[in-house]
Amino acid sequence: MLKNLKKENIRPCSVDLRLGQIFKLSKTKLIDLEKNKFPKHKEIKLPYTLKPGEYVLARTIEELSQKKKKYACLLSARSRAFRIGLSVQTNFFGPYYSGQVTFGIKNISENNIRLYKGMSIVQIAFFDIKGETMPVKHDFQFGRIL
Repeated sequence: MLKNLKKENIRPCSVDLRLGQIFKLSKTKLIDLEKNKFPKHKEIKLPYTLKPGEYVLARTIEELSQKKKKYACLLSARSRAFRIGLSVQTNFFGPYYSGQVTFGIKNISENNIRLYKGMSIVQIAFFDIKGETMPVKHDFQFGRIL
C-alpha cells in the first residue's frame, strides 16, 4: 500500500511520511481552474530555507498504491510542523488513488525554517471502507504536481 516506507515510521494510528521533493510555483496573472490554467512549477533542491510567508508544494518519498481499493486515506500535519510555524495543506485520498502524496507547506512564522529531505512533517491515516467502491477520476493521479 505504501512504497518506500520505513518501518519505524509506522505509528499506532497513522504512518509518518517523509519529505522527498519541493516545488516553487511561479507568479502568474491568473489561476483559473475551470480553464485548467495553473502556474508553472520548478523543483527546488533540498535542503532549502523556507522564508516567512513563503509557500511551496511538496511531495513525499513514500508512494501510495491502493491495489485492494478498500481504504480511504487522510493526510494531516504532524504536531511538530505547527509547533515550528509550518502550515501544511493536506488532502483526502480515495480508494483508487496511486502515486506520490502531494501537499502544500507555508511558513507562517517570523523565522526561516530549514526543510530537508527525509523530514517528517505529515502523517497519513487509513480508514476501512465498508461496502462497494467505484473508480473515481483523480485529477492529480500518479503524483502529478499541477
